[in-house]
This record gives sequence, C-alpha cells and structure tokens, in this order.
Amino acid sequence: HIDSHFFAAWEAMIPLAERLSYTEVIASLGAAQIPHAVGGALALASYTGLWRDTKDLDFYVLPDDRDSFVAILTDSGWSDYYETRPYDRGWIYRATRGGNIIDVIFAHANHSDVVGRDWIERAWSLDLNEIELPILSPEELIRAKIYVLQRDRCDWMDIFNLLYSVAEKLEWDHVIERLGESAPLLGAIVLIFAWLAPGPASKIPQSAMARLTTPVPFEHNAQVEKRRADLLDLRPWFAPQIKLKVSEGA
Repeated sequence: HIDSHFFAAWEAMIPLAERLSYTEVIASLGAAQIPHAVGGALALASYTGLWRDTKDLDFYVLPDDRDSFVAILTDSGWSDYYETRPYDRGWIYRATRGGNIIDVIFAHANHSDVVGRDWIERAWSLDLNEIELPILSPEELIRAKIYVLQRDRCDWMDIFNLLYSVAEKLEWDHVIERLGESAPLLGAIVLIFAWLAPGPASKIPQSAMARLTTPVPFEHNAQVEKRRADLLDLRPWFAPQIKLKVSEGA
C-alpha cells in the first residue's frame, strides 16, 4: 500500500484536464468491474518518487477483457491512435483524446507472454485522492520493463531506480521464477546496479544474488540466439541474424 502523499506530487505534475481524463477512465473501469493494474510512469513514480509527465497512462488488463475496456474508451470519446501513428496491435491498444493517450496492455511487446491474473492480483494499492488505484507490483513492473533494451529506448534505468527504492521489499524468488530463462537479464541488471549503488544493492538477499549470477552455459545455437534477440526487439538488429538474411538472399 502506498500512502496518499503521492497525490500531491501527481497534482503538481499532471495538468488538471489530463488528471480528470484519467480519473474518469479509472472510475469507469471500477464501475464495469474490469480487473486491471496501472503501470508505466505513474507506477514507477509511486515507488521511486520520480515523476515525468508522459501524456499517457498504461493499464494492464487480461486479454479477455481487452475488448470491454476498448468499448468503454470508445463510448467516452477516445479514438484509436493507430490512425495517427500505426502500432503493433498484437500486444497493445492505444487510445487518444485531447492530446492524451491511454495504453491498454494485454501482453509483452515481444509477444513472449500475456498479462496473467497474477499481474492483477499482486497489484499494490495507491491512494489517489480517495481513489484506490491498483498499480503493478515491483516484480511485475520489472517484467514489463526488462525486455526494453533497444537502440532507441532502454527501460533498464527505470529498473535501477526501482531497485534503489524497493530492493529490500522485492519478492525475488517470484520474479526470478517468472522470468524463467530470461532471469540472466535481471542478473545483468543486478550486477550493474551493484556497481552503481553498492549500499542499496547489499539489501538484495544473497540467495537471490547467487541464483541471478550463476554463469550462463556457453553454447552456440542459432535458434536460441534468434529467439532471445527477438525478446529484446522484434525488428532486425542482431548482426548474425541480419548477415544470415543477407547471405540467404544473395
């Protein structure tokens, strides 16, 4: 649970018209009893105290609830952002109204997994001016951000700040188990974080550090390379894959 002092910062940073747009949608979701949790900049700020007005709000919902949420937005005057800027509809629906954006997220951007009930059930509670707002737990926020490691965007800085604030409270076994074969990515983040902030990093349980820093077996496997490169960015970026396509086309 995160206390109501958070609202003062939100009120100072986010313009009134934008706040009203978001709280209207939050109220509609509650009335419709659609399970959800808020992620993105608002969730990160609630844990770290670091604010940025991104002009959007990220809602995580179960895939089966996507259409119901989209219908609520449409009835409230929000339109599909696809007409302004095309996007991948396989994991997100983007709605816009008055220059603001709402992202309805139901899967990972890399299509590796969908939003599960545990994402919703494990949400923390945020008091937002008498509105009880569920926000992604730190563990699920890490899962949402860990694959965003691209030339034009990297969310690992957000994870560093999250660890600085909540490393001691994190349920490490849960996030490690849910990441599965991608757990070494978190291991890389933890090692960089330990270099960056040795004091806060010392709060990470030694058992978790041991699991995360176990050496990865070295074995050349082109299929594994392709699968893992796609987890970071579905667009062509990894040199061996690009060279392979060029040689096949020659």
